[in-house]
Amino acid sequence: MSASKIVNSKLEKYFPWFCCVGFLLVFWALFTGRSPQIGHDYKYFLPRLVEGADYTLKNWGIQYFSRFCGGFPAYGNPQSMQLSVPQVFFFFLTPYAALVSSVLFYCFLGFWGMYWLLRRGLEISSVVAATGALVFISNGFFFSHLMAGNFSYITFPLIPWVLLFLVESDRAEKKRSQIIFLSCSVFIATSFLYSGGYWTSFVLGGGILYFFTFVKRIRVSLFLAFIFLSVLLGLSKLQAFLDFHPILYHDYQLQKSKDFVDALRSAGAALFLPPSWAGYKETGFWWEYSSLLCPLILLALLLKDEQGVKEKN
Repeated sequence: MSASKIVNSKLEKYFPWFCCVGFLLVFWALFTGRSPQIGHDYKYFLPRLVEGADYTLKNWGIQYFSRFCGGFPAYGNPQSMQLSVPQVFFFFLTPYAALVSSVLFYCFLGFWGMYWLLRRGLEISSVVAATGALVFISNGFFFSHLMAGNFSYITFPLIPWVLLFLVESDRAEKKRSQIIFLSCSVFIATSFLYSGGYWTSFVLGGGILYFFTFVKRIRVSLFLAFIFLSVLLGLSKLQAFLDFHPILYHDYQLQKSKDFVDALRSAGAALFLPPSWAGYKETGFWWEYSSLLCPLILLALLLKDEQGVKEKN
């Protein structure tokens, strides 16, 4: 074997790993370079992931309501990440270590997903596929969102795996293989919804339409089956979000305070009077105008504790 062939053989074998490991090291250095400072939006995700880990380890079930904001709906929240891979890292790692580990893990999956999509789907050489994978995982869309703290975008690198399994399902000859590959693509696509990546689902939809329209076509029946099964598997999360959505987005008006005394009166009314008694217009959403239940609950707990102390004495 000539020297050039040996070099090409070694290059084909080790170049993808060189690109992958090199990218992970560079990304890790950039992502943790500001430690302990992190993106501002992580203040939303990290407390909820810590709470989700605590809830899951204690109850081993779906968390339908959060402990934040007096029982804020969790399962219907489109950015809830309880049913996600990063949530698993929070079971046994510190929050910051779990965050970094999750990011590197998804970067690793994204690189090899794009690599095998180019190798198997488009049948190009290993070196070109590794270069394409490196370009994909280095894109500014993913990096900028993670640096800013938009942690729900972490599922973005899994998009090539959905496309790869659809391509493999289309080219498979055995029915069993077709079903297995289709099931894998549906499971990964639906996981975006359950792991808080609802925006990634929109990117996935555009990516699928573009890829199978201009790059590589698949059977229409397979494409329709993928859409139907994805919607069917994600129906629980979609229904929870549709029930939760009207509570978040609707019109309401708050009464303005004329001066400092009026502001104190409004605050007192919000704590100790129902909305209608305080002069607020009721829209059916009590907690927007009144926190009356909070002092009542605290008073009941206080009386209960005093009763318990008397019984012990």
